[in-house]
Order: sequence, then C-alpha cells, then structure tokens
Amino acid sequence: MGYKTISLSDEAYNVLKTKKLKGESFNDLILRLLSEPKQKDIMKLRGSWKGSNEEIDLLISFLRNNNEAVKMISKLLEKHMILYTTSINAAELYYGAFLSSRIQDNMEAVEKLLNTIKIIPFELVHSKIYGEIRSDLQKRGDIINEMDIFIATMAIEKDLPIITRNTKHFEKIMKLKVEPW
Repeated sequence: MGYKTISLSDEAYNVLKTKKLKGESFNDLILRLLSEPKQKDIMKLRGSWKGSNEEIDLLISFLRNNNEAVKMISKLLEKHMILYTTSINAAELYYGAFLSSRIQDNMEAVEKLLNTIKIIPFELVHSKIYGEIRSDLQKRGDIINEMDIFIATMAIEKDLPIITRNTKHFEKIMKLKVEPW
C-alpha cells in the first residue's frame, strides 16, 4: 500500500482531530468519514414508527416524532457529529418492531434508520470490558440490565457518550460518559 502526502489548513486539521476516535489514525478517520452513511437522510424518518409511545430510547422516540428527540438529533447533526448506535440497540429496535401491531411498517422504519447511522458491533475486545463492568457492579451490589452493560462496553471502548433517559442505570458504570436528553 502506497502513501500520499496532503496539506491541510490548521483549521481543517483541528476539525478532523475532534472527530478522531480513541486509538484511530487520521488515515482510518478519513476512510470512516468518507464511508459514513448519509446521516442527513435521517430527518426524513421522523414519525415513521407506528404504535404506542411508551419508550425512553432516543432512536424510537425520534422515529415517533417526539419533539425532544428530534431536537436532540438535529442538534447533533448541526454539530456535524457522527451518529452511532450499537448492534445491541439494533437488536432492541428489531425486537420492538416485532412486538408492535404494525410489524412491517416498523421493520421498514428500523432498517431505514440503521442504514443512516454507524453501527458498532460487539467484538471480542468488548468481552473483557463487559466482564470488568459486570463484576464491578456485582461487587457493589448494583445490578442493572445486561443489555445496558453490553451497550456501555461498546461506548467505553470507542470513548463515546451514551445519550439516554435511562441515566439511573448507566450512571452506575464507571468510565462511561452519560448524557441525558
């Protein structure tokens, strides 16, 4: 593999630097940014979920056209933030679609949504973090939903915050950045 030298202004360099993930090279950052799904298309999906409104998840609330969720997603996009979710969250979205009375409509909404954001898969590196978090919680007597632990491991490894209304559980996990919405 060959290499090319490119020149950037200080401003462009500083913007790129803010987008880098922990341990990511500039080369990998540029490849990631250029291959990102078309996040601006996400706004077309608001209101596409059919069914009840009993949910605290940001993505489902966005699909239900919840004003607060739409504002949060809009704010992130205005800041040119890359939107992420985890493979665990994706599974929960599909689970919700299959439980709903409008399965086909909601499956379509989930698939369109997941095609507009970056999905973090659960990998072997996350297993060690999971073990550390779960054992720490158990030693302290703080038991939380296992799915939340899986989600937290991926956010910690990527040095990303979790945006949630479920702050009560996630705030029990050390090293995790939690942002309420």
